[in-house]
Amino acid sequence: MRNLRPVENWRTVLARAWSVRFTAAAGLIFVIQPVVDALVDGAYGLEAWVNLLLRGLQGLLTFAAIWARVVAQKGLSDADQ
Repeated sequence: MRNLRPVENWRTVLARAWSVRFTAAAGLIFVIQPVVDALVDGAYGLEAWVNLLLRGLQGLLTFAAIWARVVAQKGLSDADQ
């Protein structure tokens, strides 16, 4: 852990890596979920479906981020060297 430091091209990784994009999208869903819940609160049967959809999307994006982290991406070949 003490040797934990950013890669040399960290700006490129933040801008182009799909793992970063998927993680950001999952985080965004996590943040907006309480707002959406408040907006649909009391709607007949809608709240449970919206909740299920948002949690499902969040889970898919999280697993996609893990997958994207281990797959080679164009323009990032030396990102972890």
